[in-house]
Amino acid sequence: MPNITGSSVLYDTEYLIKYLDLSLSAFGIVTNIIHICFLFQNSKIFIFLIFITGADLLHVSTVFFFQIRNVLIYIYHRNCVGYLNYFDMFFKSLVIIFTEFAADSGAWISIFMSFKWSWNHAKKVATWIFLILFIFVSVYCSLIMLIFAYILPYSPCNTEDLAQQFLEDKENPIAQIILIYSNLEFVFGIAQVLANIFLLFIWFPLKFYKFRKHRKLDNFYLENLKCIFSIFLSFMICDFSRFIVLLICYTYGKEDREYQPSQEYLTISNGLSQIIRTTFACLRPFIVLKVCKNYQEIVKAFFIISTGSTSFIKVAPKSSVTTT
Repeated sequence: MPNITGSSVLYDTEYLIKYLDLSLSAFGIVTNIIHICFLFQNSKIFIFLIFITGADLLHVSTVFFFQIRNVLIYIYHRNCVGYLNYFDMFFKSLVIIFTEFAADSGAWISIFMSFKWSWNHAKKVATWIFLILFIFVSVYCSLIMLIFAYILPYSPCNTEDLAQQFLEDKENPIAQIILIYSNLEFVFGIAQVLANIFLLFIWFPLKFYKFRKHRKLDNFYLENLKCIFSIFLSFMICDFSRFIVLLICYTYGKEDREYQPSQEYLTISNGLSQIIRTTFACLRPFIVLKVCKNYQEIVKAFFIISTGSTSFIKVAPKSSVTTT
C-alpha cells in the first residue's frame, strides 16, 4: 500500500484542520438533534427549518465520520492524496454527495422560504428541492466515481492529478458529460447568487420598510421575516467566505499551471471550505434561538426557565398565513 511520508506544511496544516472540523461536527450533531426536536410544532416556518436542520444534521454527521476516518488513516498513510482502495473511493464519493446535497438544499430552501406564498406549500417545496438536488449531485458524483473505477488506472494515493488531466481531454465523451454537469452546476451557482442579491438588496429591505411604515400590519409575519432573514444571511455569508478561500487558493496556488492550483493548495482550500460549512451548521440553531421569538417560547416552556410562570406557545392564526 502506498505511503506518502514526505512532509508538507500545507498538508500538515490541513491535517490539523481535521481535528477542529471533527470537534465542531461532534458539537453540531448534539445541537442540531436538540434543535430539530423543538421544531416539531404547528408553524409553517418551522417546517422549512426542520428541512434545513435535517440538512445541517446530515452534513455534520457525515463530516464527523469522514474526519474520524481521515485521522485514523493519517497514522498509516500520511498525506495520502486521493483514495486508498476502491472501497475508500466509494466512501469518499458518498461523503461528497451528502455534504454537497446538504449545503445546496439548505441554501435553496432559505431562498424559497423568504416568499410568503411558499408557506402554504412548505413540505412540497422543501421536498422538491431535496429531490432535485439529490438526483443532480448523485449523478454527478457517480460519473466521477465511474471514471476513477473503470477508466483511470488504479493508483492509490496518487499525486499526479490523473482525473484532472482526463477531464481536460476535450475529445473524450465522458469528459464532455462531466463538463456539461459542471456548467449546470455553474448555472445553479449563478442563479443562487442572483437570488441572494435580489433578496438582500431589494426584497428584504422593501419588506422591512413596509412594516416600519405601516406598523399595524401582520406582526406574526414580521417576526418570521426576521428569523428567515437571519437564516438566509447565514447561508449567504457561508458561501461568500468559501468563495474568498477558493479565490485565494486559485490566486496563490497556481505555480506553473495555467488554470488549476497545485494539489496542496486544493487540499488546504477544501479543508477550510469544509470547516466553514461545519461552523455555520453549528451556529444556525443558536441563530434561530436568538432571533425567533416563537422558538424562544418553546424552549422556555420546555426548560421552565421563565420567572416561575409557565410560558405559552403562540400559534399563528390560520388567517395570518395567506398567499401574497
